[in-house]
Amino acid sequence: MDFISAQEIANKWGISKRRVQTLCASNRIDNAVRIGNMWVVPSDAVKPEDARHKKNNRDLTNKYVNPIKKARAKIKAIAEKMFTDISDANYSTENAKQVSVYIFASEIMIYKFTRGSKSINREEIEKIVSCTLRCNIDIPDHLRERFSENIHKFISDNPFCLDDALAWFYQYTNKLSDETGISSTQFFTEKYMITTLVDSVDISKINGKILDPACGGGNFLLYCFDVLVDNEVSINDSKLEAQAKIKSVLSKLFGYEIDTLLAAVASINLKTKALLTLHSYGHQIDVSDFKLFTPNIFCSVSNSYIGALDFNKSAHKVRKVGTKLVTTMENIFSNTACIFTNPPFQTIKGMPSNLKQYLKQYYPETKCDMCNAFINLSRYVLNKDGIAGLVTQNSWIYLDSYIDFRRGLLSNCSLKSIIELGSNAFYDLSGEKANVALLLFSKSNYESDNSIRLTSLKNLPQQKYEQLLSKKSNMTDYTRIASQHEIFNTASIQFDMFSSNRLKDILKNFPSYGEYAIPMQGTSTGDAKSLLDFYWMHTGDSDWVPVSKGGSYSRWQGLNYYCVKWGANGEFIKAQSGSAIRNAAYFNETQLVFSDTGTAGLNVRVLLPGQLFVASGPGIRLKYGNMYAHLAFLNSRFASYFIRLLSPKLTIAAGYIAKLPIIEKLLTSPSLAENGEKCLIEKRKRITKRPINIEFNLEYYQSEKVSISDCAFEWFQEDIASEWKQLCCEQAIEDEIVCAFDLYHEDIETIENQVGKKIVYSLVGENISVEEIENTLLSSLDANCMISRTRSAKAALGCDGIIEFISQKTGLSCEAIYKTLINTNIFKDGIERLYVNFFLHSIIIGTIGLGKNLISRQLRVNDLTIKILESNQNLVSERKMITKWIRNSFTKTHRIAFLNKPIYAYSEELDSIIRIGGDELE
Repeated sequence: MDFISAQEIANKWGISKRRVQTLCASNRIDNAVRIGNMWVVPSDAVKPEDARHKKNNRDLTNKYVNPIKKARAKIKAIAEKMFTDISDANYSTENAKQVSVYIFASEIMIYKFTRGSKSINREEIEKIVSCTLRCNIDIPDHLRERFSENIHKFISDNPFCLDDALAWFYQYTNKLSDETGISSTQFFTEKYMITTLVDSVDISKINGKILDPACGGGNFLLYCFDVLVDNEVSINDSKLEAQAKIKSVLSKLFGYEIDTLLAAVASINLKTKALLTLHSYGHQIDVSDFKLFTPNIFCSVSNSYIGALDFNKSAHKVRKVGTKLVTTMENIFSNTACIFTNPPFQTIKGMPSNLKQYLKQYYPETKCDMCNAFINLSRYVLNKDGIAGLVTQNSWIYLDSYIDFRRGLLSNCSLKSIIELGSNAFYDLSGEKANVALLLFSKSNYESDNSIRLTSLKNLPQQKYEQLLSKKSNMTDYTRIASQHEIFNTASIQFDMFSSNRLKDILKNFPSYGEYAIPMQGTSTGDAKSLLDFYWMHTGDSDWVPVSKGGSYSRWQGLNYYCVKWGANGEFIKAQSGSAIRNAAYFNETQLVFSDTGTAGLNVRVLLPGQLFVASGPGIRLKYGNMYAHLAFLNSRFASYFIRLLSPKLTIAAGYIAKLPIIEKLLTSPSLAENGEKCLIEKRKRITKRPINIEFNLEYYQSEKVSISDCAFEWFQEDIASEWKQLCCEQAIEDEIVCAFDLYHEDIETIENQVGKKIVYSLVGENISVEEIENTLLSSLDANCMISRTRSAKAALGCDGIIEFISQKTGLSCEAIYKTLINTNIFKDGIERLYVNFFLHSIIIGTIGLGKNLISRQLRVNDLTIKILESNQNLVSERKMITKWIRNSFTKTHRIAFLNKPIYAYSEELDSIIRIGGDELE
């Protein structure tokens, strides 16, 4: 999909640019995208005839490529190619980065300005870029020319990216060349984040500086420039008048950047923007105009690990990029009326020790979190009644460790809004590591009636919430108004983004789970790579002990794939630097464990006899009540809702489980315990068939089926029936908890909005598509016939089986899916092959065994087949099929099923199964 500007489409349709912008903002042009203060639309867009053509929202299921992402991919490809070629030309890593940036910046300016003025030539532009970047490296002409055409084509195809193309080019190049670690904390600000924050403030009325203390490539300042110029410059201005007004706008914008080369990029971006703006108002530009505009971008004179966070700003010397001007940080940070910034996303983990000590001394409340430190910096630097908009990590909103930080912010400032975006808010950063929130506050003591707009968009697809923010849509459904006074006077000073009044009351006034059980931290090995491994790699070695390691999502029982090198009283762990043995005295008294990764929700399991627990699979020691009732409560959606409320981080800390609200009678409830135990029994049935689990055991398996296919089908039906029983018991658990806490429709809806809806029983009028169910099933099963992904969507909790997963993916009830799977001839083709492979692999491993003493170095295929048929006499007629499968399919299936750590393989030369991994045989 190709995009053109609003002006180009206006010319094409014969209407005004403003009319096109109105049509875009009102969602009447499909796939229109706002980029900064401009709109771009598909080149083949159809002109709406009247309001009847208005669309509610574009169909997010259609394939849609965001033009910014598409352009970024091209920038990244150019950056990688340039950096590689220049490095191959014998430039050092740092010089290759500088040369790459110099060439890209020069070509951008050459492309644009040779079209705006015939009096500007390549040499003049290159000299200006070289001076700004302080690039005095000799660059052969052939290197410059090699990339010119590709860069010019990119700009021609993506004119809407001109403002920040150089900044993104720098980020991609820096990640290839960075030896300082800075690039790992740099996530340049997306346009929709910038416009959301800046448009929340009337910056045309700001009396003082607009500052970005971590300006990166200048993206915030570029948009502020656009807004101010639109307000001040007129098409009727003479060139001198336009120059003066543009210069006045630039005089209000200040940026500081710790990365010297990146500061130069910001300066070039603003200078380019100023010159092109002058040209866009119909004026020719020449060399004197280059000299006229010098943006207020500063960097430290000497290398600084503290940067803008330096408390001694009067002694911190800074240099204005592109000039010889040297002043102090105090001078450039003075008289600041407005701050917009996206600070480094860095926490104490991996932080340099000198920076860590500095933050502890001067920003103690922030707990060595750089985002928090910049929030505090903003309130220190701002004038009275000044306003700040920041892109932050959302951990400061919730976590107990930041109570003092929240208290300081709320007691000294009036918060305006918090918009929680969650993970995947940055285009170039996927996963849960950066959970983003946009913060807006003013430096003024809040009045008792000050209200804060709390908006949670984190469970929406990124494309959806970007659309809502870019088009300034009404977000009432995702927003609640909270009293700052009320938040400040709660014990945790926590921002509850979504709870109903009843749920808030439950958290505040009901007993805490920690009164009845003790969630505990697990042992840190200090070297997980060498001390944690799959259990089948060390069978028979007494130094290795089964361990709860956590990992993916599994309720009731499961994930028991691992062992730890423990030895005598943890001797191997004690020998490791940085290790910590925790709660070892309670191993025998611990009943439950949980996965510390919480993105898919709280999932709790039983601890097996003799099993230890480590940091990623911590334990829970019960003080009161029935173990199965505890297990049922903790695996409820109610518990996962409050875990997400209390701790939005990737990791679930034991302390947050202890804070879960509970009713004592639930922990002794016979019905809750009975349903919890039934869930455990059903889950265990499925686990024992799968050899990657320690619980694997086929001794119970007896079947009268006489074909492999029929046996596999029987296992399939057993899995489906077992999961359905578990789902029914889980629903009974949810119903009992809802009743016990006296939850109403509003409360249940609030919970479902945050953890997803689980539809167990049939709905009226369900439109069942057997083909859809079959395709979803086929695409979601792995080699062990377990779901390959436990979560179907960003907002959803994890799943424990294929029925639940298909339900989440399709929106159909679990009951409808169960009946379809049981009653329809869906067991065919791909699904049958998967289950046949799974069945044969399991009975082969069950026959061979996993212990070192159960097999010599090899076992001939014919002998193995005989052993299999001794245990499965009804399958005698399938002897050839079993033998053929072992020879042709066992090795591949075994490797995939055992997570690419196989211990057996078929040897064609020996016509045998041989041992290839695990402990050496005697």
